[in-house]
Amino acid sequence: MRDPRFKKYDSAKRWGRTHAAYVGAFLGIAIGMAHQGYHVLFNDFPEGNPFVHISLELIGLSAAGALIMAAVAEVRNRIADPEAPAGRSASNSES
Repeated sequence: MRDPRFKKYDSAKRWGRTHAAYVGAFLGIAIGMAHQGYHVLFNDFPEGNPFVHISLELIGLSAAGALIMAAVAEVRNRIADPEAPAGRSASNSES
């Protein structure tokens, strides 16, 4: 049990998995756009339909970023506050 004398700082609050997934999706899209910029800048276009290549990379990277960041948030929450039940915030836990 947590010692009540110690203040719970903002850094100790649980991370929201949904928010982390949104951030990860946007980071994945940004990485995908940077990768497409590389293709344009160095005239290194893949063979085949470029629309399929671009859309599959953006969708794949955004999904991967969302999954990775949601997993990072869940692991961080379990490490930071192992006593809190999974899937609930520390403020909603039953006392």
